[in-house]
Amino acid sequence: MNLIKVPDARREVLHILTSQMLERRPDTGQAIGGIRHLMAHYQQTYELSKAQATAMFQPLLEIEQHVLKGLGLSEEILERYFSPPGDGEWCPGSILAHANGQPLGVEEACAFVLLLISDDQDGIVGVLPMVQFLQALQTQDLSNDLRWQLAELCSDWSRHQALVEEILTRGAALYAQALPAAQALIDNWYEALAPKLAAGTLSIAPLRMADLQDFTLRPALFSCNAISLCSFNPAAQN
Repeated sequence: MNLIKVPDARREVLHILTSQMLERRPDTGQAIGGIRHLMAHYQQTYELSKAQATAMFQPLLEIEQHVLKGLGLSEEILERYFSPPGDGEWCPGSILAHANGQPLGVEEACAFVLLLISDDQDGIVGVLPMVQFLQALQTQDLSNDLRWQLAELCSDWSRHQALVEEILTRGAALYAQALPAAQALIDNWYEALAPKLAAGTLSIAPLRMADLQDFTLRPALFSCNAISLCSFNPAAQN
């Protein structure tokens, strides 16, 4: 396994953007997510003083604000592409980011999206006509609004992809500029794991060290509720 100290900037930016839309005020529906909301939650849950909470989250807040201010995205764009639906995790921005810039035609996009969102992937091949895609969406536990949103995404894939790729590329550059604010956190992470990796005692249940030889492990500041193992071996899965 390879251990590196550099987060995946694009993945981090995606989580920064989607986290803004996770929580909403019950009275107005206004989005109130992000690090400030998380900081307030931890402060209340663990009875931290404001100074303690600020000390813990200030580096992340600085990076988040640098990315958001630099991107200057409208509420409309955040809602359209980065608002996780109540029906599942795959907002349009996440789907497009998962494609890694791969150009797809309409039928290819339909198959790609259905593979991501479907619990039953049997019988899904590389292309899927729009009519069959719409029929398949009816079997998924999705709102009607999300079904039509996904259909529109597939019908104009290249335009949506170009917009999201530009946002993530620009956001990654902003993230890299602000990352030194969290260098101490990353150093602590690396210093805790590197000796275990060298000794062969690093464990990521249920995976074994023998299963991870072709993979790289990297830190995550904003996507820390998920583990992402990226392989340098084309024959291995990400």
